[in-house]
Amino acid sequence: MLYFIQTDIRVSLIAMLKHIIYTLCSCILILVLSNFFDSTKVYAASSEKNEVLAEVGQWKFTQQDFDRIIGYLPPSKQEILNKDLKQKARFLKALVEFKAIAMKAEQEGYDKRPDVQEQLQIKRDELLAKMYSSEKMKEMPQITDEDVELYYKVHKEEFNIPLAMKAKLVILPIPSDEEKAAKIRNVANALSQAMKNNASLETLLKELDKISVEYKIRDLWLKKGSVPNKVWDTIKDYKKDSVSPPIRDDGMLYIVKIKEIRPSRAMTLDEARPLIQKKLAGQLRREYAQRIVDDIMQQMDVTIFFDRLR
Repeated sequence: MLYFIQTDIRVSLIAMLKHIIYTLCSCILILVLSNFFDSTKVYAASSEKNEVLAEVGQWKFTQQDFDRIIGYLPPSKQEILNKDLKQKARFLKALVEFKAIAMKAEQEGYDKRPDVQEQLQIKRDELLAKMYSSEKMKEMPQITDEDVELYYKVHKEEFNIPLAMKAKLVILPIPSDEEKAAKIRNVANALSQAMKNNASLETLLKELDKISVEYKIRDLWLKKGSVPNKVWDTIKDYKKDSVSPPIRDDGMLYIVKIKEIRPSRAMTLDEARPLIQKKLAGQLRREYAQRIVDDIMQQMDVTIFFDRLR
């Protein structure tokens, strides 16, 4: 079995190919279609940049080659590799193993097979289309402050800061055992009353410990969606210091004491600006990309006969 697929390298190799090589199609395509995969390529190690990092037969791979290949990756991937020598070594290992297998495949004539040549052509087309589109997208106009301000003015109702309540939240599970469930309900009612009276909960919590209840007590900000709808609908109109009765929902009891309220309000333009910029930029990218495709389809006199598809 080829070393490439042996168990002891499976994790590092598959991970690197999947997350750095395979998913970064442009990088692989460049490797396949460039001189990196020219098995006759030989370098003279005349400088530090030309220092040979790997050899496969007569083929040599230098630091300069490696730096160039890394430069094809997205900036985030480059940063990971440049910060972590171990990750860089794994990437180098994966590239060289990939190269060795490709050279072996060439020796056995795989590159002459019509199905392989056709798939390479598809990959070449994909790479050219991606690079062309990427360059054209650089001509996309930028979102202006006037665009943002106009969108805010027309769609102001989209930008609201919702009602939020800082609360003490007690959550108790209701078991199927009716006797135990009854004890928990009694303690829950007592907890609600104690919270209304600002009394200590210590004794009641000890009772829960005695009957082996895995309760939770948290101080946190609540808003619609952060608790079950039944709980939110009960407390949404509460005033500060209000305490709910035990609210049962989906096998749990909830007790809520409101400690602070932040009323719902409209965002200011400055608060909404980043959201609007992101939204408009996304819309513009999609529309501009589609415009590029539409223009090319027209220029290249393209016709697709969907009715003939079987």
